[in-house]
Amino acid sequence: MSNIRVQNNNYNNNNKVNSENIDSFLLSQRIRFEKQQMDLDALYLTLHIGTHNINGLAGDNAKLYGILNWMQENQVDIMALNETNLDQKNGVFKTPDNFKEQFYIYWSSKQYDKHKGSGVALICSRKWNKHYQGHKIHSPYLLSVYFLFRNVLFCIWIVYAAPQNKTILPNTLEQLKREMRDETIYKKSNNIIHILMGDFNLITNGLIDRTPPQHISRPKFFNDLETLGLIDSYRKLDEEAQGNTYHKEGVSTRIDQIWVSETHSNKLVNFSITPSTFITHSDHDIITLTMDTSDLIRNNRKNTVYDKLPTVTTENAKSRWTSKIAKYNQDYVTSTEDNYKCNITTHGIFSEEWFDTLKTKVNYRLRADYKKYKSAETKSIKDRIDKRVEITRDYQTTWLSSILDRNTLTNIVIDKVLVNEETGISTKRLATEPREVKKAVDNDFTNMFRKRNTLLDTMTPIWRQIYEPV
Repeated sequence: MSNIRVQNNNYNNNNKVNSENIDSFLLSQRIRFEKQQMDLDALYLTLHIGTHNINGLAGDNAKLYGILNWMQENQVDIMALNETNLDQKNGVFKTPDNFKEQFYIYWSSKQYDKHKGSGVALICSRKWNKHYQGHKIHSPYLLSVYFLFRNVLFCIWIVYAAPQNKTILPNTLEQLKREMRDETIYKKSNNIIHILMGDFNLITNGLIDRTPPQHISRPKFFNDLETLGLIDSYRKLDEEAQGNTYHKEGVSTRIDQIWVSETHSNKLVNFSITPSTFITHSDHDIITLTMDTSDLIRNNRKNTVYDKLPTVTTENAKSRWTSKIAKYNQDYVTSTEDNYKCNITTHGIFSEEWFDTLKTKVNYRLRADYKKYKSAETKSIKDRIDKRVEITRDYQTTWLSSILDRNTLTNIVIDKVLVNEETGISTKRLATEPREVKKAVDNDFTNMFRKRNTLLDTMTPIWRQIYEPV
């Protein structure tokens, strides 16, 4: 039961687990454990999607490398970038070579009369790019990308609402309406999931989406999104917790958002907010959403030989799950409280009462895993600081010797020197003959370090005190 171990970075985000989640969970686990019967790379059990205002890519090559490396480490499938300040031509050259086989990037155009404040892009993993259907560049601020499976079409919209341009969001609504009415889209699939994400430069509620709080009226744009059948994914998972993503001059707001089709909002599993200080150096956090797609994508089923899957109601299946649960319970024996709250009993396994109890246990485990994750993260940071201090202390002598560069003089070779053309004439020539060079250098050193005739009587009192013999 490995996918219960969710490293939840969200701020006090208590996931709501319903019966459908548990059923999907058990079904996905049955698929996972039949490794011989499936191609793991062809399974799409979840969609891990996010968005980030990267504050420009044109002048800093490390930013794109940082976000791609972070996506790889955290297994993010799709990531939207806002305010790239790049078009497709320049964006291709920015992509690091070591990531070109793992990720594909689709770029919008840019506003050529603006140095900054335009351009969006979508980064897609190689796995999801297998189902890439196409993309449309609507403007330097709006891009849509499409991923088609056998029975579902994902329409991913990336928007950057530049503060100075008040027409971007209304144009986005018009494009959404037009596409939702487009019959050619429904010829590809009747099951369509729209995901709109990016930097809206607007907040829905000034009391919980802003620090310090401020009473503001709800923008009409969000009401129009709800009319179109979209829902704020963060507020779907947590109605009250603050989740600010943009920080500047003592004010934090939640202007970076992900909206999804409300008809599929029950598939939302987890929302995560990650500071980007040491990833892209942006003043916007990275937000990601995890969506359960094990039932949505029919491709998952064709990779499983159902005749060889155990039936849940058989005694053999119960025995296998009992052993797995007993093994997994060993992860929570570090404290009496965790063991009591997180321990999953096997009595009455697969009964309705057992499923009801399992929901509570899953929530406790999520919180316990999050605490362990934060504790390990804090310890890792402390260990790194201690190691750096130890290195500084133990190797400072070596560093100082290197800075002084004591052995440099032994490597100096003088093979040419400027000498006077003739005595009494200021014209110079370059001497390269070794004996002439040696003679000229000897004369210069003799003149530089000759014995001085120090006349103490002619000096000022302070210099006389300095040169006077002890």
